[in-house]
Amino acid sequence: VADLDLLRLERIPQVAVAFRKRPLQEDHRHYLEQRLTAYERVLEIICERWLVEPFHRALVLWDEGLFFEVHEILEPPWYRAPPGPDKSALQGMIRATGVYIFLEAGRRNSAASMAAKAISGLDHWQQSSLPPFPDLPRLKAALAGLEPAPALATSLPREGK
Repeated sequence: VADLDLLRLERIPQVAVAFRKRPLQEDHRHYLEQRLTAYERVLEIICERWLVEPFHRALVLWDEGLFFEVHEILEPPWYRAPPGPDKSALQGMIRATGVYIFLEAGRRNSAASMAAKAISGLDHWQQSSLPPFPDLPRLKAALAGLEPAPALATSLPREGK
């Protein structure tokens, strides 16, 4: 997340080098390489589209399947938000990331429980002062059916310099 703020991959490759020096199982090595590639794509999209809004950056991370990182991007605004629609909506989006983390781990029952809470929070989006979220209905439908995570960043505007 710090590298996204810097708009360059600096710390991530350093961490990867340290992990590559360790004896890793093949699935762990694949996981590491897949994430590095995803981070590179995310940074390219963020720079190309001049995305500065944390929510917009979070959606790009989402589309790359970097759900933990989405949580990390949205957590600071969630902490700062006073009780009300903004806080509830952000918590809904954070919980949506948890749904897909649970599904990746094969914890379908936990994912279903979390999905209900996520949808409840996301229901506050329209009353919030958060950026417009045109793909919200698709996300809520996917969560309700525990379907694969839909792409959410496709409708993002170019924000400008």
